[in-house]
Amino acid sequence: MRKALFGLLSGSLISALSINGFASIFAHGPHQTLGHVAQSQQLSSVALNPASGWLVLDRDESMRFSYLSSFGLAFEYGNAENFTEELDELADLLDEDNITLDQADDTLDRFNKVIASLAEEGYFRGTGDLPIPALPAVFKMPGTPGNVVVDADSMLLFKGSVLSAPFSTTGSCQDLICLVDDERYETKTSLYIKGAELLRLSVGYSQPVREMWTNKSYQGSVIMGGRLNIFRLGLSKQVITIDSIEDDDISDVIVDDYVDNQEITTEFGLDVGVIYLADRFQIGLTIANINEPEFEFGAVGVDCTEKETSSMNNCFAALDFVNQGQIDSQEVYTMSAVSTLEGSVRLIAGWQVSASMDLGEYNDPVGDEVQWMSFSTAYYTTIPMMPDFRAGYRKNLAGEELSTVNFGLTLGGVFNADFNVGLEKTEVDGSSYPRQFGFSLGFEKSF
Repeated sequence: MRKALFGLLSGSLISALSINGFASIFAHGPHQTLGHVAQSQQLSSVALNPASGWLVLDRDESMRFSYLSSFGLAFEYGNAENFTEELDELADLLDEDNITLDQADDTLDRFNKVIASLAEEGYFRGTGDLPIPALPAVFKMPGTPGNVVVDADSMLLFKGSVLSAPFSTTGSCQDLICLVDDERYETKTSLYIKGAELLRLSVGYSQPVREMWTNKSYQGSVIMGGRLNIFRLGLSKQVITIDSIEDDDISDVIVDDYVDNQEITTEFGLDVGVIYLADRFQIGLTIANINEPEFEFGAVGVDCTEKETSSMNNCFAALDFVNQGQIDSQEVYTMSAVSTLEGSVRLIAGWQVSASMDLGEYNDPVGDEVQWMSFSTAYYTTIPMMPDFRAGYRKNLAGEELSTVNFGLTLGGVFNADFNVGLEKTEVDGSSYPRQFGFSLGFEKSF
């Protein structure tokens, strides 16, 4: 079998197409470091707790908006150290001439075990934030004590994994085991790619509703808010046989199949939030996607005979995997209701520590389990030309249970830059790499 096949399988573990999935709410920019915590200094808070729209405008401000809210990319990949050396060795064995039947059987047995493990642990995924100019924007609502928030954002999410099928040297076709042309080894092992393209438009309102407690240490205000979201979500998935990847037109086939298989659904979602704001601390609760909107994926493994040759082969491979129960032909993604608890304490002027946690697990659009927990600290300076600093720790309590350390700064009260690096690492060709990394950049302005 050609070495390119093995290079692709190894490379699929350490490559990415494009933040770590759609969060329970949409954490942009500085909140990749700060977590799901509303902060008056960060305009991007309005995408989190709907009550935060009242926090981000000072009493002497009439409006606040972003030039470009955030542009960001983030990457995550599976643990490659268990596979790359074994795949390289097997690639050399399979390229040898005049191997004995016993050697071939032993090599195939080893490789099929590796392929099965690869299907369980090997994946690559990436997300991208694309900014909508001038949004979010926050306005004082004339004649009311509250503020209106208008927001929009777009996000991309892709994940690639492996669907395993055995290698064989026989010339007969049984299930997914086939010998093609004059090659000694063949397999229908495939890449399984799922993608999501999201455009979200939202309008929210927030205001203080009452004062609580007379004790000075705890005296504060209860702020409540609500938000209506309109989601336009395109979901697509496709199966690409490893054997087809060396075709000259494979990039066109991938793009065409992605577009043909995409299903676009428009739905609405409702979020509510509450914040108790005291002099030295605040606590909050957000309930997102109360109505749990549903979105359909485009089907795979259907109408295969109506497709072009390469797409047809991929379609029939998908049908085989559907019949084996490895994947579903038709799939619906439910944007689950999620509650998130948050809190922060101001230790001294300008310095605060924060924490947040999703109160349950949920699935992102590509089927990965998510439950975020974060801890962070930030220092907001009053010295001209001195940047604001922040650092944090973020962990997914579900799924792969990966974690990141995060750091960022704000220059001139306008430019935000944030970066994250995974704490879990994997080894490839003797070098160690973090399994996650990403960045976010953005500009905002207040009046």
